[in-house]
Amino acid sequence: MMFHITSGKKGYNFHKYKDRPLLFTMSIQEMKELLTTEQKLRRSDKIQEEYTIADSDSSQIQKITERVQQEAIEIVFGVKPNNEFYDKYLNALRNARVNYKDVEEVNQITDYFKYDISREGNLKKQDQVNLNHLKLVEMVNGGMTTSLQEKSFTQIMTERNKDNLPIVIIGGSYS
Repeated sequence: MMFHITSGKKGYNFHKYKDRPLLFTMSIQEMKELLTTEQKLRRSDKIQEEYTIADSDSSQIQKITERVQQEAIEIVFGVKPNNEFYDKYLNALRNARVNYKDVEEVNQITDYFKYDISREGNLKKQDQVNLNHLKLVEMVNGGMTTSLQEKSFTQIMTERNKDNLPIVIIGGSYS
């Protein structure tokens, strides 16, 4: 789940700055270029190594992500944090999930848009879940490739758990 605003969500809801209205928008083409650049930076070996070292240190993960977003804005628009318009670009980037939520071509660019199916549910302790319809994304080489493959839980268990051993499912996400 993506709880930090750098992912465009706060908890299960889309992030939207409440204290600052979004007065600045960019074209779909500009947003696509910005998100493509951000995704390329996030997937780089250097940044993935930094995320790995940060492990579960959420403040360090946030700093890395903010640096990636800063660099993407600089690459695409030439705007640096000391520029008076920087916050507007950053605000637009972080609210892209809200402002372009119905634009399929934008939503297919980043993994954290494309594969986010998190929703607040009503499971309680001891509830049983039918996992046959659960869709999982198998990330080859730790997600370091673009060949992500969606598979059903049953497919993965058939391939990986041939001895039918008990399993534990743990899900999570860093953005």
